[in-house]
Amino acid sequence: METVFSQIGPWLFLLSIGSGMGVPLGIPPGPDDPVISRVAPADCVFYTTWSATVPADPHSDNQAEQMLAEPEVRLFGEHIEKWIRHAINQAPPDREVNGLTDATFDTLLLVLRHQTALFVSDVKFKGKRVSAKGGMVVALGADAPLARRLFHQHVRSFFINLNAQSIETIPFQGDNWYRVKTTPDFPSLLVGIKDSYLIVAVGEESPDAILHRMHGPVPAWLVQAQRLAAFQRPTGLTYINLKRLREASAASADPRRRKWLELLGVTQVPWVMSASGLIGPDVVTRTILPIEGPPRGLLLPAAARGLQREDLASIPRDATIALAARFDLQKTLNAVSSAANSDPGVKQNASKVLGPFQSGDDSPLPPDTFESLGDRWCFYNSPGEGSMVLTGLTGTVPIIDRQTFSKHYDVFNRFVMQNLPPEDSSGGGAPGTPGRVRRFPFAGGEIHYASMGEVGLAPAWWVGDKELVFALAPQNVKAYLSRPTGSPSLADVPEVARELSGDPQAAPLREHPARSLLAIGYLDAPRMFETVYPMLIFAAPSYLGANGMVEGRRDMSVFPSLPSVGRHLRPGVACLRRTDLGLELTSRGSMPGFGLAAPVMFLAWDSQWLNLVFGDSENNVPPVPVLVPAAGPAAAPLVPLPAHK
Repeated sequence: METVFSQIGPWLFLLSIGSGMGVPLGIPPGPDDPVISRVAPADCVFYTTWSATVPADPHSDNQAEQMLAEPEVRLFGEHIEKWIRHAINQAPPDREVNGLTDATFDTLLLVLRHQTALFVSDVKFKGKRVSAKGGMVVALGADAPLARRLFHQHVRSFFINLNAQSIETIPFQGDNWYRVKTTPDFPSLLVGIKDSYLIVAVGEESPDAILHRMHGPVPAWLVQAQRLAAFQRPTGLTYINLKRLREASAASADPRRRKWLELLGVTQVPWVMSASGLIGPDVVTRTILPIEGPPRGLLLPAAARGLQREDLASIPRDATIALAARFDLQKTLNAVSSAANSDPGVKQNASKVLGPFQSGDDSPLPPDTFESLGDRWCFYNSPGEGSMVLTGLTGTVPIIDRQTFSKHYDVFNRFVMQNLPPEDSSGGGAPGTPGRVRRFPFAGGEIHYASMGEVGLAPAWWVGDKELVFALAPQNVKAYLSRPTGSPSLADVPEVARELSGDPQAAPLREHPARSLLAIGYLDAPRMFETVYPMLIFAAPSYLGANGMVEGRRDMSVFPSLPSVGRHLRPGVACLRRTDLGLELTSRGSMPGFGLAAPVMFLAWDSQWLNLVFGDSENNVPPVPVLVPAAGPAAAPLVPLPAHK
């Protein structure tokens, strides 16, 4: 059974990438046209907007704008556009509409470079048929005369190239507009230009209503969203009314699904907003997820205590990528299991989703399997400990009950064993046998690692009295255990220290002050770029040739030098905070960060996980590991109780 999320989720994802998720549309931003805010419906399901792009100022205090103003970077951008044009004009001779994709490309550039609003005021589904009201408004500004000429010249070829079924000319307010029918199951479009605005009305939305709103007030929900974003130089904003979407989904008509969503806490989130903008030298992306009532279900981690400086002690100062987060795995699994247990049918199907993590009488996992683990998880990649990019990813989590952990260690061991890739002939031992997990003494204890043959990785772990350490290779575990006590940590990095200190500049929501820092991520963009960019240059000719941009292979000189980009890069930090309103995810750095990726992908996959839970989809098993109960008596734990680290 398809839901509204499965049908429009991917489209919302694609539309929102330009405003709030971090794709650099509207950088640097041009002046704001107030009409773009006014056209938003008073009762909106979905709205996304991005700013017009203006020439970059080399004297700006913003590093991203300075980088875009670099002559080498500008030249590279011009050549990318030229390569794409050359590639799309290489149409096969048997194509019905030959050579028209260039006009399509011009139209897309026109939209992306001007301030634009996309919105949906209502959506309904009946089977596969979509009934929707929405539209798009593009502020053409001084380019309106040229855009009008190109519009009437290429509108038919543009939509034919997009496989439109029919295009009909409609007189409207003294000008020609065009009614476009795309597919039998999707609403028709009415497209035209009024004054200096390109307008697209979708389905039941009339252009009269859009034109009327252009002269009205900004709706209250958008005023609130813009106030929460609080950017002096905004580049984009996306708003999704999750409550309205849930009402239009299959769950609204199914009491079991409604109950499931309530228990999981999904219904506690009425809307989500993500915005991006320029603040000083940084590009900032801010996502707001309000929570109504005490967090429950999947939102339980929002009630966790905040991270402190000492919680980052296991992450070395030289980490290029790092993440520290509060997450109580056992409490979260208990909440999901409790929600599933509310209905026998849901419980049976939810086991497909929970996989090896379910617990209870009918589960191979004891109900307290993860209670022995703490709620502070740290992950990092450190060049000083032998890592390049992500090859040395290492993680740590406290052990708060060593006896319980030791009792369940055989379960963890079988979990690792049963979900390793098939072993090759050099592995030494039959697949699935204990011989595949090897161990060696180190630092007064034992490091275990799993042989993966020719894969090139050997996942390793070490269990101490108070800590579990795991990595993609045993060398990284050894490096962690060999690190001198009191070594500088990620908390000593200035950008991270500012976030931990509660600096007002790091807590942007003055209206809703932060209660606790639930997670913090770090990216050393300069060092990562120095490592990755030479490899990208090496791989670029092959990639460009495979994607039809052969011209790029012939002139590698236009790629910018490393210093022309690297001198504008700053470390990036992303923080998840609990506020009086709900959750706030903020990323800042010299490059755009991520905002709406997770929420929108959740919408896109809604049908998959709900159908799995409620048994409405066949052969739709999620790709999660499966833990098979051991045959016969449980094996003795492989890990003895070692001395403290």
